[in-house]
Amino acid sequence: MKDLGIRLASGIVFLTIVIGSILFISITFIPFLVVFSIITAIGLWEFYRICENEKIYVQKRHGIFVGTGIFFITALISVDRSFLEYQLLVLPLMYAVFIRELFRNRENPFTNIGFTILGIIYIALPFTLLVYIVKPGLSGEYKPLILLGYFILIWVFDSGAYLVGVNFGKHKMFPSISPKKSWEGAIGGTIFMVMFAYLLSLYVDDLTFFDWAVIGLIVVVIGTIGDLVESLLKRSVGIKDSGNIMPGHGGMLDRFDSILISSPFVFVYLNFI
Repeated sequence: MKDLGIRLASGIVFLTIVIGSILFISITFIPFLVVFSIITAIGLWEFYRICENEKIYVQKRHGIFVGTGIFFITALISVDRSFLEYQLLVLPLMYAVFIRELFRNRENPFTNIGFTILGIIYIALPFTLLVYIVKPGLSGEYKPLILLGYFILIWVFDSGAYLVGVNFGKHKMFPSISPKKSWEGAIGGTIFMVMFAYLLSLYVDDLTFFDWAVIGLIVVVIGTIGDLVESLLKRSVGIKDSGNIMPGHGGMLDRFDSILISSPFVFVYLNFI
């Protein structure tokens, strides 16, 4: 019972911080910038820590600095496009990974380089694209309800899939990677997601029901893949959670695993299609 209370309390605090930082965008962009910069940094730290446990000597501090910097600069550009030229700093910082490895005298140098850059691509880039979701094209007005709606669809699908899967799940999706996920759960979660997509279309007129349904479909298919990819990462190194920053919920990667793969697809849909 005590563990359940801790899990519930940490979940409420986490949701309050995330939702609050998004809703406050209409007033000030600072909470969103600070909160998601911290989330990006913690996600990178968890990924690099997993790599180090596997004797992969990533450039942890440099990778966290570059990855968080990419998000931070992009967020600043959404506020003031005069910061656009600072985005060019990302290129020399990225290639500095190769230069720094020359002087580190570590085993398997290109493995270290590869996983350092992989962390930036896998963690930092998806979080950076959230800026383009909350402000498509980085021009015009901020649309925080679009980003919040995207998150809500993820949470609704995950919750619905869990509830249905626990009670009716018999046919496992990928038992070797995630033994708890079932096809029944996925179908149940999809039904809940469609219902909320319709509700979002009634109250958030920035997008039509068709648009919300497409985003929901991305959540169901690509978000599930993102969840499985993170499960594959943890299973490959023999750990249960990516971290313990959230009591009862695991690490930051555990909370945002669906977003890490699905946000690029949502970004493409909103900004190009």
